[in-house]
Amino acid sequence: MRRALALLCLLVALPVWGGQIIVAKKKAGGGADPIYADEEGAGAFASDTTIATGTTMDVAVDDVVVVFASNQTSGRVAISSVTDNADTPNTYTPIAAIDDASFGTIRAFYSKITTAKTGVTITATFAAAAQYRAISAIKITGSSASPLDQSNTGTGTFQTDMSSIGSVTTTAANTVLVVATANENSNPFTISAPWTKGPAPTVPGTTEYLTTEYRKVTSTGTYSAAGTCTSQRVAGIIVAIK
Repeated sequence: MRRALALLCLLVALPVWGGQIIVAKKKAGGGADPIYADEEGAGAFASDTTIATGTTMDVAVDDVVVVFASNQTSGRVAISSVTDNADTPNTYTPIAAIDDASFGTIRAFYSKITTAKTGVTITATFAAAAQYRAISAIKITGSSASPLDQSNTGTGTFQTDMSSIGSVTTTAANTVLVVATANENSNPFTISAPWTKGPAPTVPGTTEYLTTEYRKVTSTGTYSAAGTCTSQRVAGIIVAIK
């Protein structure tokens, strides 16, 4: 009985997703074991200064939320900040950005959650009114105390894949990789294993404006985004969470 109770104490139940209860077991030596857990996304065309996710995602203390926001307004408009509607709003720290007149604007932020919220809404604010706005949020559980490992960016013209996005070399064995691309022609990406497609917000009149994907890796190494599409300009960011 005591042995069974001791085993139970090692298990941490994570949120229900896709009809399954995901359970993470802490590794010997206290190493982190990050796991993808949930996602949200939204897109809008009409000019405005913000874009917000829906309210289907819950966050708990120590979750990590990676947020990508983008727009393709003429002249490009920077994303100035990201926040949420927790009683004490969580802090979202910038990771990487592409602000380019040819490729559009896409920025990545992350938060190590300090205030839990059921049905969280995450909002990105633009420096000025912008069109073709989109936002995606991906939640990761079981990360380390300092979860951001690596990031990289890249752009490319006439792209039929994600090869123009730079690679990352991870420093932790257990890492979740998250990628987002802003697609100028809104051509959908086809994502294949070992990657899984995340939120792909549409904007009215487009097919797929902001594509996300993620995968779990269990050894250190150099990793690149993967996916194929019809030729278009692509601006992308890859993030590694440990």
